[in-house]
Amino acid sequence: MIKIKRFIQVKGGADSGKTTTITRYFLSILPKAKLKSLKYLGKGDFVAVVEYKGNILAFVSRGDIKKESENSYKTLCGLCQSEIEICVVATRGREDAGSVEFWQEILAQNGKQKFDKEIKNKWFNICLDEAGDNQDNSVKREIAKHLEEQSEQIAEAVEQIIQEK
Repeated sequence: MIKIKRFIQVKGGADSGKTTTITRYFLSILPKAKLKSLKYLGKGDFVAVVEYKGNILAFVSRGDIKKESENSYKTLCGLCQSEIEICVVATRGREDAGSVEFWQEILAQNGKQKFDKEIKNKWFNICLDEAGDNQDNSVKREIAKHLEEQSEQIAEAVEQIIQEK
């Protein structure tokens, strides 16, 4: 077990953009951060540890089900031996997948009752338009805007936590 001081939860259903949201923020700070470790988990998911403005930040983008969350946390523990100031994690929006329950156990181990910040991704159906045969570009633009706003919420939460120290 590693000590984690603060948690930011990115939650949503399957394929709602949790990994994309976390990845966008991760990539936005990478030029200003020192990459400590990175492990690619497949299908776009990763676990990473960076030093940013003198703080250790961790990213866990895989978290749809409990088993994935457990394995991702084990990977994080293997990558980082120091105290983590902020951990950004992906979870399902519903309790039944087990990822929220798993992270609540980790929160409790770190003396916390709830996530410090919750960012909720919404699900979009872009596969078919009303006619049932074409993808709607306006919905795609809405999705891109939503994911960018979500990653900006992570950035705001991280900056606020760092300033509160």
